[in-house]
Amino acid sequence: MIRAIAAADMEHLAQGSKRLKLKHIRNLLEEINQLALQEKPSYKENLILLGPPGVGKSHLAITLGVEAVNAGYSVLFITMDDLAARMYACLADNSLPQYMRSFLRNDLIILDEVGYLTLDKTASDHLFQLVNKAYERVSLIVTSNLDFAEWGTLFASPGNCGSPPGSPASPGSCYYHAG
Repeated sequence: MIRAIAAADMEHLAQGSKRLKLKHIRNLLEEINQLALQEKPSYKENLILLGPPGVGKSHLAITLGVEAVNAGYSVLFITMDDLAARMYACLADNSLPQYMRSFLRNDLIILDEVGYLTLDKTASDHLFQLVNKAYERVSLIVTSNLDFAEWGTLFASPGNCGSPPGSPASPGSCYYHAG
């Protein structure tokens, strides 16, 4: 999949987490490294980083994205706000199908700051379509300041968020294969 985070980077992240009094980060980084060391996963791996603002979720996601690029994978980093704006622009000029295809050509998509923007019905529906099409075809890393229980507040179409775990576009699909 992607190579492990370099020891120097691991130490830097661990030091930062120690300053922030986040003892659990070292264990998380070790678990992520184990995922990274898988040579040929049978399905695409997803990762959701949840926590309050300022604890390093985006930094960790970017570090994993850089490692994926260094390993030869194509990576897209986009904030939820930028994705919603891009989808509306594509709706206006009828290029949304082309954008979705180009979006899904990446090996890894990092969707940052989910939870800072509430989505209306149109944006909710199109995000649902993207996640549904990406399911098991593209690796996703999602960062959010909201707990899963709060994700329903983000979507105008609660059915998209309230799907049972394991359905492609529910939050649970990102950890469907765990365990």
